[in-house]
Amino acid sequence: MAIAIHSNKRAERAQKGIQKKTQRHARLKLFFTIAASIALLFFLLNMRPIVNALGLVDKERYNCPRAAGNESANLEIKYFDSAFCLYCILEESVLQTMIEKRGSLFALHKYDTYRCPGEFKKYDFVAVPSFVFIVNNESREYKIQGYINEAKFEEIVCGLSGGCIA
Repeated sequence: MAIAIHSNKRAERAQKGIQKKTQRHARLKLFFTIAASIALLFFLLNMRPIVNALGLVDKERYNCPRAAGNESANLEIKYFDSAFCLYCILEESVLQTMIEKRGSLFALHKYDTYRCPGEFKKYDFVAVPSFVFIVNNESREYKIQGYINEAKFEEIVCGLSGGCIA
């Protein structure tokens, strides 16, 4: 009986020792995870001047709005995008093609949602890419949220501007 009690106490002490080591290990792991996260945050914040100096940032995105097309056209298109939006990157090629093909029919104003949040909030959009088509002489506005392919974009521009001849 005495041997069994003595061996149970030894097993309990061993178990408590293992639990303490496990808890200590978990605390150390948490500490180093938090420390590494803070170090990474400081590193990334200090990278901004280097990235800007190397020209890796599109400085034109700082302008609100970025204009293209025909400023005296009857159709104004407000385009809202973000540097972190995959569909916005795809939309950019559609816009470039449309400016080359039908740029005389519309004025395009591009707004980066992070640099120009006021206009974006004004139209209650929740995602990008987003568009507002404004027919100036009729004071009509059409809001579209989401990617627009080239054929649909051309159809909208031709329909609202009335300037495309089939």
